[in-house]
Amino acid sequence: MNDDFETALDLLIKWNEENRKRMEMKRHLNPVSYYKEMCTVKVNAGRGIGHTTYIKNKAHPKKDLIIAPTNYAFREPNTLISTSTYNFYLANQFMFHSQGIEFKFERIYVDQAEKVFLQYIDLFDFYSYIAARIRTTKDPLFIFLG
Repeated sequence: MNDDFETALDLLIKWNEENRKRMEMKRHLNPVSYYKEMCTVKVNAGRGIGHTTYIKNKAHPKKDLIIAPTNYAFREPNTLISTSTYNFYLANQFMFHSQGIEFKFERIYVDQAEKVFLQYIDLFDFYSYIAARIRTTKDPLFIFLG
């Protein structure tokens, strides 16, 4: 992974979190709008820059959720992530298979987000689904990569 990409993305996440505290928009927006407008960092820096590797390096096994169109990149030998250890869902199965879980996630990573939201999940439906199931006082951070 490109270290500059990781540093830049970490800064964007930090700025997003600081901006949310400063702007105090939560009371002015419904949950779906708030998540979409204030709790989302989107980055597509092109193929091979390190989107998936960033998720592998940063996702916490218990605190974070990972959604991807395939599990291929997450099943490579000797990788840092195991789909059975993490809260990992394939995009085309996410809303069906995640119905019974409690959403206490701090970060929600979507790998290949452009593909996920064009082919598998409607973006508004995704935010609505999450908003209806969140069971924590701290708002999740949505990180859409690729």
